[in-house]
Amino acid sequence: MSGLLILFIIVAIFGSMLAAHYVDAKWNCNFFAWLNGENVNPFQPKQSLHKRTSHSENIDALKSRIETLETIVTEPAYELNRKLNQL
Repeated sequence: MSGLLILFIIVAIFGSMLAAHYVDAKWNCNFFAWLNGENVNPFQPKQSLHKRTSHSENIDALKSRIETLETIVTEPAYELNRKLNQL
């Protein structure tokens, strides 16, 4: 093989790896995990740690809001104000 063909093959391999890294970074695919033999679906995006923590933070915030609303609704003053507003 000529030196030019070997250089072209090496450049093609590195170019395809660079493209796969770009796809992994841009769209959160699991291509390199799949290529390394891990048992993952490369077409199902992986969920980042930031998304998981933001979901748990949202759930905690919603729970605190519900607790606050429950205390407001169960207060006797709220019931009295509602009856006065009905009159």
